[in-house]
Amino acid sequence: MVALGAFLGATRVVGLEAVVASLKKVFPPRRHDLIPLNRAALERGQKYGG
Repeated sequence: MVALGAFLGATRVVGLEAVVASLKKVFPPRRHDLIPLNRAALERGQKYGG
């Protein structure tokens, strides 16, 4: 997720909110508690890529 965040920060090909929304669709409901952790990893990666 950090690497994906860095890629998003460098290319701005898709927004962070779109990725988080897709996680909600892809993750099964029992794993939705992991979305905030993944979001934090994406945001941290954006700092490196941006």
